[in-house]
Amino acid sequence: MISVQRNHVLEALLLILMAASAAHAQAPGIDQATLEEPNQKMREVSTAELKRTLANKTAVVLDARPYREFAMSHVAGAQNVAPKPGIAISMYVSDVKEVERLVDGDKSKPLILYCNGPFCGKSKRLSEELLVCRAAYASLGPQATN
Repeated sequence: MISVQRNHVLEALLLILMAASAAHAQAPGIDQATLEEPNQKMREVSTAELKRTLANKTAVVLDARPYREFAMSHVAGAQNVAPKPGIAISMYVSDVKEVERLVDGDKSKPLILYCNGPFCGKSKRLSEELLVCRAAYASLGPQATN
């Protein structure tokens, strides 16, 4: 009787472990996660996608933080963008003209921007300025993109 109960307990534990293992295999890992912030104007990129992008060189990765922060630590392969002139450090934003220089004027080149996280705001401010510039070029017509 005791051995039968012990077998049932072992079978139950085995089933629990198998179920936990299957759930873990189906759940996305931390590398797949994004912040999923509401009302984003641009698509967020997971760590796994960033790693693939860097390995395949399919986009330009830009660090939107000041140079001193970039110099202390940055994503390997990322480029730092000079600051927009005349902006207070509290509202720091990278210079769109510098971004254009880094991509050799190719406004169709995919960009990935990052900064210090969701409460930093530097990459969001840069993306908003880039969107404004892109819209301005589009409104001028095809002759403006050359």
